[in-house]
Amino acid sequence: MPRCIVLIGGHELLRDGWRKRSFAPAGPLLDSRVKVAGVRFDETYHPVRVLRRIGGGDDPPAATGFNYAAVGPADTYALRVEVDDEDAIERLRGDRQSEIVGVFADPAVSPFPSAYCGSAAIGATEDVARRLGVPALRRAGLTGRGVHVAIVDTGIDGSRIPVAGGWAPTPGYVPGSSAPDHGTTVAFDVRIGAPDAQIFDYALLRSTAGTWAAFLSDAIAAFADLVERVTATPGRWVVNNSWGLLAGEL
Repeated sequence: MPRCIVLIGGHELLRDGWRKRSFAPAGPLLDSRVKVAGVRFDETYHPVRVLRRIGGGDDPPAATGFNYAAVGPADTYALRVEVDDEDAIERLRGDRQSEIVGVFADPAVSPFPSAYCGSAAIGATEDVARRLGVPALRRAGLTGRGVHVAIVDTGIDGSRIPVAGGWAPTPGYVPGSSAPDHGTTVAFDVRIGAPDAQIFDYALLRSTAGTWAAFLSDAIAAFADLVERVTATPGRWVVNNSWGLLAGEL
């Protein structure tokens, strides 16, 4: 069945669901004021606060000259639904126009296929250090101290690379509890270049039937959590992403 993202106007029960990372507080509200025939809310996906520009309308920002200080938490929340057909989507848009901001596709996201090397790791620690320019960084006294690095990937094996926290679409996920894979490799490279940086494990991609995948709605939830974390801990942040949308999946 088609899966969609529904953006809904703010309500205290949606805010409570976001704060608690739980669908339960918002369930009765959604059933009574938003749900229509042929639409089912995914109760494993809690309301996610979506940041929108304040006072700038809905037009996308220009690539240059955009005032990031004008971005703030508009009172909207994303939910994930399954729909029977296009008619159900139109009923949602038409019959619940006063409640919803929009209905959007929820395509799969996945690692980009590599066009430049095979799946096996290439090189050693010394090769990575040389390509990252680590000797020059050390001469400049740069070790990553005071820098936070969020790795949005397949998760990190914390027994190999210590992590300071993180997030995953799976409830109850313990940051650093993933089996070693691409995310752990990226974290290892970060440690080579910035051994004193704090690393955060954003395990967006999940292993399913031998492949790594998630949905755009999961990525929205990941970055909503990350924005909240950055806001609470100002300073120098780096966010590494090894995933995207492939044209054939849109």
